[in-house]
Amino acid sequence: MKKIILGAAVSAAMFSAAANASGPAIDPSTYIIHLSGSSAASKFIDQLITNATVPATSQLCDTTAPIYKFTNGSNYTAYYCKKSSTNTVMKALTANSYLLIHKRNAGGSGQGVTPVINSTAIDFLNVNRSDCATGSASAGITPVTCGFTAGEYTHVPDFGVSDVDPVQFTGANNPAYVGTTASASSDVTQTQVNTLKVTPAAAQLFGVVASLKLRNALQYVQFTTGNVCNPTNANYSTLVTGQTYTNAESAACQPSISTAQATSIFLGEFASWDQLEVTAGKGLYTTIANAAVSAALPGSARVHICSRTPGSGTTASFGIKFLNYPCGGAYSLPAAQTTDTTAGVPAYAGTTLSSVFAPETTFAAQVHQMASGGNLEDCLDSLDKAVNGTNVAASTLTGGRWAIGVQGTDSNAALGKNYRFLKVDGNAPTLANAVNGKYKWWTELTFQYKTTLSGDTLKIANEFIKQAGNPAVMAVTNAATNTATHTWGNAGYLAVPQNWAPPASGILNVASPVNTLSHGTLTKNTNNCRAPSFYKASTAASLNAISLF
Repeated sequence: MKKIILGAAVSAAMFSAAANASGPAIDPSTYIIHLSGSSAASKFIDQLITNATVPATSQLCDTTAPIYKFTNGSNYTAYYCKKSSTNTVMKALTANSYLLIHKRNAGGSGQGVTPVINSTAIDFLNVNRSDCATGSASAGITPVTCGFTAGEYTHVPDFGVSDVDPVQFTGANNPAYVGTTASASSDVTQTQVNTLKVTPAAAQLFGVVASLKLRNALQYVQFTTGNVCNPTNANYSTLVTGQTYTNAESAACQPSISTAQATSIFLGEFASWDQLEVTAGKGLYTTIANAAVSAALPGSARVHICSRTPGSGTTASFGIKFLNYPCGGAYSLPAAQTTDTTAGVPAYAGTTLSSVFAPETTFAAQVHQMASGGNLEDCLDSLDKAVNGTNVAASTLTGGRWAIGVQGTDSNAALGKNYRFLKVDGNAPTLANAVNGKYKWWTELTFQYKTTLSGDTLKIANEFIKQAGNPAVMAVTNAATNTATHTWGNAGYLAVPQNWAPPASGILNVASPVNTLSHGTLTKNTNNCRAPSFYKASTAASLNAISLF
């Protein structure tokens, strides 16, 4: 952490109204912190750092001063600001005046675990590049876009964040997993975890997402033509009374997929969408094609899966909740096809667009592996629109393709991308359904750092973790624009009952969202393989409840 102090005049000049074309110069009087891991939590972390409506006592940055947000796509981000003077801990840190928080999303949660354990230097964004370009400020945040070169700026993460607890990163969840194998020596062990301080901070909801045309197709077969939820109904695109969204996007019209169906698709057991049978001998694609439902019809029946690379916490959480992995057995998700060079789908494989993928006539699901949740959004959106996105080149796929994926629920609430969340087993991925036990796909996100972390870096990391788990902060971040307030309900994050008292009634309070359930107990650390249960904060008798509604 750098602690070089400049004079007040130099500091003031750095934060003057006009930033230079290559981005602001970083004041040497700056605390520099490196956080790596979960891309699913990136929007949540962004709001924690930048949202001016976060309670003043919880703010890390001074939101009355400019905040610079450096980005290279969705994989690498850094935030530069004056440190908060209203947060007691931040105010007490007097060696430096500014704060630079690096956040790496590339590689997902695994990068918030193994590099922390092994003290391995990994790539972060170089904010001092000459090609950094400053954009126009909006709501107090000035965007700065920078180029990226692997190996140019590396650092050992000061702390990491993962969608599931660190011990789950073994086998197929291991960032070193390639194809169907991984070195057992690189699997995370309990002995290694014992070198970390691991703190559960939030219950994070995930969901199954479908490209827009696939969502529409499911609506067509799950609702009659006389229902406003059916794409052929005249009122399908009519605004819901008193709302700014249409019937198509309402909670009542959200289609559902079963656990067995989702599991079969993501395991690559379906090659064609016609393997989801609607009536005897007639599958989903054929049904839509025969009915000529233009709002739902793709150019091919082939299954496309937008998945994540090994090390993804989103994928790890899916394995735990749908496949009992690594809790009780082995499994193998299908790998991305990257070898066929005849004709097919140029797609994302690792860090760049690959040349071509397997042709559409191949009788196997087409898997597109993404390095982050942002890349996965692009995958679904590009395939639905049949356009070349940042990470998937799909312009040759006339009519687009139906695609399915997995995503954190603090995404696409403003419906800006062509994909939508589905119910699972008839239950929407809402906070209320998680609290009452009806929706199963949530895991407890953890932060971790080496027990040797010390000094001001330790103080900042602890304060960051504390505020990331604060329900007063989550109430703001869940409600922020394009995060977790969806047309079908409130989603996003819940504080964990280990740190905050849940409502005695067991009914969700969106103004202070705290889960009643946990994968840990009073005497057992959080382990997401454990079935969640009511959390008792003491051995004393408790009349707290779990809601039935």
